Amino acid sequence: MQPVFVDYASDLSVGKMKQDIEVLYKQNTTNGLFSLYYVYDFGTTTDPAFGIASDYFDLLGTDTQSLQEIQREFYDLACSFGIHAGGERIYVTISGLAENMDKAVKLAEEYMQNVEGDDAVLAQLKANAMKARNDAKLNQNANFRALQQYTFYGPEAIRARTLTDEQLMALTSDELLARIRSLSDYEHYVMYYGPETEAKLIAALDAIHRTSQELKPVRKVRFPLLTVDKSEVNVAQYDAKQIYYLQYSNRGEKFSTDNDPGETLFNSYFGGGMNAVVFQEMREARSLAYTAFATFTEMRDKDDPYIFYAFIATQNDKMQKAIEAFDEIINNMPESEKAFDIAKEALISRLRTERTVKDGVLWSYIRMRDLGLTEPRGKQIFEKAQQMTLADVKAAQEKWVKGRKYVYGILGDIQDLDLNYLKTLGPIQTVTQEEIFGY
Repeated sequence: MQPVFVDYASDLSVGKMKQDIEVLYKQNTTNGLFSLYYVYDFGTTTDPAFGIASDYFDLLGTDTQSLQEIQREFYDLACSFGIHAGGERIYVTISGLAENMDKAVKLAEEYMQNVEGDDAVLAQLKANAMKARNDAKLNQNANFRALQQYTFYGPEAIRARTLTDEQLMALTSDELLARIRSLSDYEHYVMYYGPETEAKLIAALDAIHRTSQELKPVRKVRFPLLTVDKSEVNVAQYDAKQIYYLQYSNRGEKFSTDNDPGETLFNSYFGGGMNAVVFQEMREARSLAYTAFATFTEMRDKDDPYIFYAFIATQNDKMQKAIEAFDEIINNMPESEKAFDIAKEALISRLRTERTVKDGVLWSYIRMRDLGLTEPRGKQIFEKAQQMTLADVKAAQEKWVKGRKYVYGILGDIQDLDLNYLKTLGPIQTVTQEEIFGY
């Protein structure tokens, strides 16, 4: 089977509607369904209250219609509508039967502008949010995710992008709904996947899409990943008989597609799954971890650096042996031609068989644009990986992974941890739940 890589020049088109709003268009030739997205390049990292604003909106009606009546109207149109607030983007999504798109868009935008608050609903939403926050602090995985974000981004970023309990409880209905109504005032772009022609789509959007006469630029906030120039240990208390362990390194090296083949094949060989070195060494051969992985990767934006991070879950009394074994295989990577052949074939087979189709073309385009690219990365990886050897993986490991300094994050019962050993890794800082969660 030969690979098929998306060609953005022919598989989608980029047009303009009124007020110079960009329209990313992909035609659906399969059926009569459409998906329409208004995309705003800011999210809860910029405004952490937008998450609860979108949740609140989902529970409300307008001054003339109840929520149930609005939902019934969308149901009768065979369409759906929602607002999703992600960390870096907000999406207004309308989808369903293409012949009813105009009616669905009008209904959705009228709903956004005429939504009416309900203090009782808001009070219950806040109570639910507070319970979810308290429940998260009781959950080991949630505590580890919080510790990971703290280790990656630091305390200032956590505080800035998280509402405290007091800030959450102080939010008013007017403040939250103003955020929803104000979306029509801000710059955004449109993504469409459906059967309508591009020309007819843009004409329809020019007629029905409500926007202000002058769109405001968005204020996008992105917190930089912390650079690691010295070893440190962050320890967070959690009462459990196993620890979650993370080591994170960022030397500030910037993304380049030149590194893609070596990076991708290294990850496939070293940390990419159950056949990879990390899993086989840490769990299968040495029985030192319940689970383990490691990866060298870039993040989501062309300005983000490469990072290396690794994770294990193990018993408290195996912590030192697990960390030392992990450090050994990271810095002196085991070499196995058989394991390499499996990893290489798995990577090449995946690239041969994966297909980017339908609205996936639009999402792929956005991901590549964030990285400053105009074509997908898989083609170069596929062409070069076939010629690569274990020596190339070893070279990538020695260049990008070996000899790094780390910030270590350890979640476990501090009374059961060997703090004297942890001091040999670097200065220890005990961090509280309030610090890692931000509330």
